[in-house]
Amino acid sequence: MKQLIIFLLVLTSFRLSAQTNDLKPVKDTFDNYKKAILKSDGKEAAKWVDKKTFVYYGKMLAMTLKADSAEVAALPLMDRLTVLSLRHRVPMEDIASLDGKQLFIYSIDQGMVGKNSVANVEIGEVVVNGNSASGQLVANGEESPLYFKFNKEDGQWKLDLTSLFGPTTEGLQKMLVDQGMTENQFIFQALEMMTGKPVSDKIWSPE
Repeated sequence: MKQLIIFLLVLTSFRLSAQTNDLKPVKDTFDNYKKAILKSDGKEAAKWVDKKTFVYYGKMLAMTLKADSAEVAALPLMDRLTVLSLRHRVPMEDIASLDGKQLFIYSIDQGMVGKNSVANVEIGEVVVNGNSASGQLVANGEESPLYFKFNKEDGQWKLDLTSLFGPTTEGLQKMLVDQGMTENQFIFQALEMMTGKPVSDKIWSPE
């Protein structure tokens, strides 16, 4: 029994040590992604995000190119914002032949992912659970209740950019209720502010 207890203690210590050793690589993944965004370097940024992110971009690309107004209107807020933003900002012929990963790279190279979205953001507390991890979002030095998710793929930690969509949507919806603004009003206003161009109702349908 004594030997079994010692074995379990050693095994537990090994697992804790292994997880502790993973904390810095998780933070490094976010830091590398952040540096790439600040340089508008899409290929470099793509090295640090997971496959789930590319699948999401692929789905949004397909919706952008083909979905009719009813399909777009039925999308969740973040998805609707993504599709309408692409239709408003990007010539469809520029992205028609891309896949999800290529669209991700394109959007960063074209400055569609704002640098201010990461400029003052860091990863705080990190929790590792096997091949998954979460890192607390720290903005302007202040801890938030939000956590980025990370997945280990082929031995490398990768950032899941879709992991904040749910909490972000909830926060936005509460804000819109307080301001008496609809989701679509918010989207059109946001697009006009981002581009400085009036937004046409034509973006509800693919061209």
